[in-house]
Amino acid sequence: MKKTRKPSSGNVGFEKSRKIPGHSRVRPLTSFAPERNAVSSTSDKRQITARPKTSQALHRKQTTDTDAQKHLPNKTQNESQTLENIGSDARRKTNANRPSSHIANRHNAERDRSISFGSDSAGIRKHRGSKSTKELKINISQSKSSIRSSGAFDPSNFNPVQRKVAWQSDSDVVSTLSENHDDECLKDSFQPPMLGTEDSGSEYDTDLETEPPAAPKQYDSSGKYTYLKVCKQEDVLPVSSLQPKFEEKEMAIKHRSLGSKGALPLAKSLLKNVYVEKLDLSDNGIEAIGTSFIASMLVDNCYITQLDLSENAIGADGGILLAEMLTRNQILRKLTLRSNHLTDRVAKRFAESLRENRTLRHLDLSHNEIGEQGAVFLGAGLAINYGLKHLDLSWNCIRGKGGVAIAQAMKINDSLTTLNLSWNGVSLLGCVALGKFLRRNENLKELDLRNNRIGYLGAQRLCPGIAKNVSLETLNIGLNPLGDDGVAALLKAVKINKSLKVLSLENVTVSSNAFREIEQLEKTREIKIVTGGLGSFKKPKEMPQQMAILLDFIKVNRLRLVDWFFQFDKDHSGDISREEFKTGLKETGLKMTQKQLDTLIEYLDVDNNGKIEYSELLIGRNHTLREQRDLRMAQQKLRNLEDMRARLPTIKGFEPD
Repeated sequence: MKKTRKPSSGNVGFEKSRKIPGHSRVRPLTSFAPERNAVSSTSDKRQITARPKTSQALHRKQTTDTDAQKHLPNKTQNESQTLENIGSDARRKTNANRPSSHIANRHNAERDRSISFGSDSAGIRKHRGSKSTKELKINISQSKSSIRSSGAFDPSNFNPVQRKVAWQSDSDVVSTLSENHDDECLKDSFQPPMLGTEDSGSEYDTDLETEPPAAPKQYDSSGKYTYLKVCKQEDVLPVSSLQPKFEEKEMAIKHRSLGSKGALPLAKSLLKNVYVEKLDLSDNGIEAIGTSFIASMLVDNCYITQLDLSENAIGADGGILLAEMLTRNQILRKLTLRSNHLTDRVAKRFAESLRENRTLRHLDLSHNEIGEQGAVFLGAGLAINYGLKHLDLSWNCIRGKGGVAIAQAMKINDSLTTLNLSWNGVSLLGCVALGKFLRRNENLKELDLRNNRIGYLGAQRLCPGIAKNVSLETLNIGLNPLGDDGVAALLKAVKINKSLKVLSLENVTVSSNAFREIEQLEKTREIKIVTGGLGSFKKPKEMPQQMAILLDFIKVNRLRLVDWFFQFDKDHSGDISREEFKTGLKETGLKMTQKQLDTLIEYLDVDNNGKIEYSELLIGRNHTLREQRDLRMAQQKLRNLEDMRARLPTIKGFEPD
């Protein structure tokens, strides 16, 4: 009668075991995850209800079974002893017939004291009929070798049956499993021992292990993870407040002192970003190196339409990189480069980019170091550009020829609507050019000429262009020494121009007559005129000499000087007293004040005898005529000089008008 060992209540409970395929190996012992020590994979619905028994628990159970056997009837004990003796004799005979190699394997097993069986021992029993003994031996040998090679085993953790089998060869194990143990005993005895964590990385191949596949890697469409990764690689402290802005349309990073090193992670992250459309990096000190990263990113970025790099000290090198970027980028609409030390060299490169770029709408180059030559280059670029609508060149060093080049571009350009030339020095020459070419422009709506050294003569030369322009709506010409004559000329042009809605005369005082005209204009039409208040800045007229007044009077009345003199000399003495001279002037209708009369008599009385002689009258006349001739010559020279100043220079790249 075969001895049957019943599992105690502390044993592990199993549901029906999965059938192991014929091609799978016996699973090696694992030590770490409960999923790997389970009877089947996690995809099955079998679960372990209790932990496997430890060696101490099994020892206590053996002791209990031994005590229970002592109380059995003598017949049962004798039958059990007989069966054991028969099994022992059969094993001894089998070992005697084995070759020496099997004995060596047994000694090796004794030395290692380790063996690994699959967690599903019941599955082995089910395959005894379908698998040959040779195949089972191979699987057991492979399991034993895998455990031995790992070195992560402890024989003290084996249960009694495992210890017994560990001393046997592979063939004895097969016979032991097939002859001396039933299903319940195998389930109870061949639970995997609880090994250390060193065995958790052992490799094996089985169909029972069905781990869930790894989650597919998601594309970082915002770039925030790329930003953190590159910050770690470049040893840069990331900006914590920047993370939520990667998924917003506007990213404003002002006054953060990113530097050129901090611009690299941001540029690489924005290369993947699909959310940000407005990027503001003003006052971060990124310089030319950081600008190179931003420019490279903008070549491939298809979403950023507005960029502000103001106050970053990018210099000429950084400005050239951005200008070259414009030749390849067709997405950017607004570029602000205020206060970046840009020079004429940068202006030349931007002019070349404006010839190719047709998508940029707003360009701000204010508060830089662009001079006369740079403005000439920009004017040449504007002449053939058909996309730019707003150009800000305020607070630069644009003089004479630069203003002329910009004005000549306005004759051809039909897209620019806003031009800011404030705080430069276009002066008279620029006003002459603007007055000449503005009359042909039909798109400009706003013109800013504040603080450009424009006097009354420049205002007069500018007015013809303003009067005939049909599109201008806002004109800012404040902070200039216009004077009363300049203001009067502008008001006259405004009356003719019907499109102008705002005229700014900031800090320019006006006379009372001009103030009344302004009030009348604001009442009759929709226009706003801003002034500096009531006042007067009119060049004082020199008081003409009294002798000139006398000569003009004689000329107007068609009189001869000798006839006029003897009309007063009634006694024909050849001289006239002061009292007779005053009375005669009043009788002829010449209006002079008493002070003027006294000054004239003192001028004519050369010898100071109190009388005016005819010879003295001739000397005064000749001297006055000579002075008038010299004055006319001086005025003509001044007009010629002004004409020369107002003569437009011939600029290379522009057709002469």
